[in-house]
Order: sequence, then C-alpha cells, then structure tokens
Amino acid sequence: MDTHVGPEQTRNNAIASGPPIRQLFQDVIADRLPGPRPPRAAMLFDAEADPYWDDRSFLGDFYNQILHQNTCRPATADGLALVAALAVDDRILARNRFQAADLLFRAATVVGVRVNLALARFS
Repeated sequence: MDTHVGPEQTRNNAIASGPPIRQLFQDVIADRLPGPRPPRAAMLFDAEADPYWDDRSFLGDFYNQILHQNTCRPATADGLALVAALAVDDRILARNRFQAADLLFRAATVVGVRVNLALARFS
C-alpha cells in the first residue's frame, strides 16, 4: 500500500493561484492556444488571483469580462477564442463546457442582432 502523500497546498499558495477551475482553464488555454495570448487571458495568467474567488465567482468574472464589453470590439473576439477552446476540451467538466457553449451562442446572437440593426439603418 502506497502511503505517500504529496505536500499540501498552503492556503496562501491556494489563494495566490486561484480556485481549481482557474488552474484547469490555464492548463487548457496553454495547451490549445500556444503563442501570444489574447488580452482576455490575463485574468487566467496573472500572477495574483482575487483572494475572494471561488470556482463560481471566478467563472462569473471571467465570462462577464469577455461578454460585457460590447461584442463588436476586437478584444471580445479574442476572448471568444478562449471560450471556444474551453468549450471543446474534455478536461473541462461538461457543465462548464455547456456554459462556454452558451456564452458563445449568446455572443453570436448579440452580434447578429447588432449587424441586423446596422443593416436596417442603411436600408
């Protein structure tokens, strides 16, 4: 019987690295989007994490930062690339993949409505 137990993560280190979902998202994005990361990835890769984040509050902040900045701005498109990478990776829990797919759908819907409104102005 193997009784070796790895070192526990101290509370200070856990706070500094953020909630487990943030660490998983970091791994997925690092694997799926090598090279320069979009500006929206900063929330994942900054050295310090909000000490009040748990999985749920982190997800809310992360998704809100991507979607709620007018979906026609270039930074939103970059952020959606992050969400798309998360939506298709099997390491992400099914519930979180569904949330990512839902966010992609909502962003597409908002963009579609704005494009239709803009076209209507010129008709």
